[in-house]
Amino acid sequence: MIAPLGTILPNAAQLAIADWHADRQAAKDEAKGHHLFPRAIFRRVGGEPRWYTGNQFAIVKNGVAKWFETRSDGDYAIQSPKSTH
Repeated sequence: MIAPLGTILPNAAQLAIADWHADRQAAKDEAKGHHLFPRAIFRRVGGEPRWYTGNQFAIVKNGVAKWFETRSDGDYAIQSPKSTH
């Protein structure tokens, strides 16, 4: 039997809980970034926290730092930074 449509879509309470969890994870990631990169320059770009070291920057997602390099034609993911400070 097919479930009624109302049981598939989230209700307001479920959306509020999901938003709370997302905000909590974002706060944890930002705190971890400040701990990992204390000497890096912190900037918020488009709502995303970034830690800059020269032409490279890191973002923290789910507790894992991901590094990028800024070039004249855009941002590119890199394996590891040349320098972390």
